[in-house]
Amino acid sequence: MDIGISANTDPTDRSNSPADHQDRDADGDEARLRQNAEYATKVVLVEEHAVRADLENHHQKHQQDQSSQFRLFQIGLEEAFQGRLQELRRGTTRRRGHRRVNTWRV
Repeated sequence: MDIGISANTDPTDRSNSPADHQDRDADGDEARLRQNAEYATKVVLVEEHAVRADLENHHQKHQQDQSSQFRLFQIGLEEAFQGRLQELRRGTTRRRGHRRVNTWRV
């Protein structure tokens, strides 16, 4: 007949005591919390890496766009100055719809 009393009746043996069971759960909780913290740290690092890579890609694309826009601006200036230089070489300039002729003689 089993009445729930263990064969070991040593009062100092606490291997089956409720307090021992609670201590083991606390240790298990601590280990789980440590694992969760390590996992969360890894997740944050992966996310940080992804964000940094995305920002770097965005920065490179922005730099390329800026370079392209600057080059187009330079080309526009060169074309505008070349047209103006050609007018000056021909001796005529156009200002506000008027034609100016050089008055000096060769």
